[in-house]
Amino acid sequence: MLKKLILLPLVLSAFIQSANSCEIKVSWESWSPYQAKDSSGKMTGLDIELTEAIAKEAGCKITYFDSPWNRQLALNESGEIDITMGASKTPEREAFATFTDGYRNETNSLFVVKGAAADIKSVADLAKTKAKIGAARGTSYGAEVDAMKAKFDATADNDELNVKKALAGRIDGFLVDQFTGFALIKAANATDKIVLHPVTISSGDVYLMVSKKTKVADLTNKLNAAIKKIKADGTQAKIIAKYK
Repeated sequence: MLKKLILLPLVLSAFIQSANSCEIKVSWESWSPYQAKDSSGKMTGLDIELTEAIAKEAGCKITYFDSPWNRQLALNESGEIDITMGASKTPEREAFATFTDGYRNETNSLFVVKGAAADIKSVADLAKTKAKIGAARGTSYGAEVDAMKAKFDATADNDELNVKKALAGRIDGFLVDQFTGFALIKAANATDKIVLHPVTISSGDVYLMVSKKTKVADLTNKLNAAIKKIKADGTQAKIIAKYK
């Protein structure tokens, strides 16, 4: 009887620890300036710093998985990863994932080869422009623009490829997050060849996309409470300021 009484608290302790544990698998890909791995192997970037601050506040431990964007969506749907960073809400994604509150804002922009796409004066003109505009496969640019997706050249798997295609003359411009666009053309030494178009494509919140098959209990609510906290105490603003 004494042995059973001693074992019971140990079993309960292990059960409680397991129930309260928060170990999350987070997918990422090289996406400057949001997600990267530096020369020492350390994860870095705006999304990485914000997600780590959120996870720390929520009491969660992160394991990262490197994967291309379309594969990330598949892994989220299957439950092989818990969280996809830098996501926009779409009806297709809401079928297999829940979304946290917005943890940062994103402005999608149009970058063009200097002198190209002069006929684009508004977002609506994207549907009828003579210019060939690139879009990264599987990426959402807002409901209005997504409705025109058949118009775009969406053969590139990532934004870096669209920069190369623009420099090679295969497209006249491409849609991309503004911070990313500036970082990519700077890295390609193309600031004198590719420029920001004055038309703003879309702007809005960006979310952490949580797999509906995650095994972490109440994960979305835990993350939302953490996002609210880092916004209130200034942590979010300090991190974002480093990348402006």
